[in-house]
Amino acid sequence: MPPRYDAGMSVQVTVRLPDDLVKFIDQQVAEGKVPSRATAVAKALRREQRRLLAEKDAEIYAAMAKEEPTEDEKSYREWMKNRVIPPMGDDVDWEAVTPHA
Repeated sequence: MPPRYDAGMSVQVTVRLPDDLVKFIDQQVAEGKVPSRATAVAKALRREQRRLLAEKDAEIYAAMAKEEPTEDEKSYREWMKNRVIPPMGDDVDWEAVTPHA
């Protein structure tokens, strides 16, 4: 691609689409939902791009969930399970909610 093209420029491409998709795009344009066929196609491709990125993120998170937690993570999880969340308000009996060693 020539260096004169940057993120703000576009390249014209020719694609063949099934009749039903063209009809759908034209309907979107006619209803004012998108300003042009090109915008409709670009929006659909951006949506697919985001979906694929989200899918990749989900795979990464799934792989991380299968890993054994580190000692720090185990310690933090234990702390979270056992911590005391004090009630709110001015009439709290702090002696009753404070853990004693």
